[in-house]
Amino acid sequence: GKGSHALWGDSITESWRGTSYGTPAGRANGTPAVLAQTLARRWPSPAVLAISGDQTQHLLWRLGDGGELPPPLASDGALTAVVMIGTNNLGAGHLPGPTAEGVLAVAREYLRRSRGRLLLCALLPRGHTAARDT
Repeated sequence: GKGSHALWGDSITESWRGTSYGTPAGRANGTPAVLAQTLARRWPSPAVLAISGDQTQHLLWRLGDGGELPPPLASDGALTAVVMIGTNNLGAGHLPGPTAEGVLAVAREYLRRSRGRLLLCALLPRGHTAARDT
C-alpha cells in the first residue's frame, strides 16, 4: 500500500526539494520534477527532511531531541524512511569506521523511536579523481 514516506540525509537528499541550506540551488534544477515523476508516484508528497552539510551526529540529534520524528510520524507503521547520511563525516576527515558507527547509530535511533520501516542507503563515492581534477 501507499504509506507515508520520509527522506532524511544531507545535501544529496535535500536536492530532492531543489534547495541547498533551504534556498533554491542551481545544481538541483529539475530534481523535484524527477522526484514527482518517480518516488512520489508511489508515495505522494514524500517528506524531504534533509539539510546540506549534515553529518551523522546532526541527523541523530534531529531524530531525537530535534523533533523531526514526532509521535504521529513515529507511530505510523506504514512509514518508510529512506536515510542516506555520512558522506560529510568522511569529507570532514572522519575515518570510515567511526562514520559507519554514526550511520548505524542513526538507523538504531530511527528504529527505536519508530514503528515504520527503514531503507538505509549506501554512501555515494566521494573524493577527487584525476578526471574530475582536469
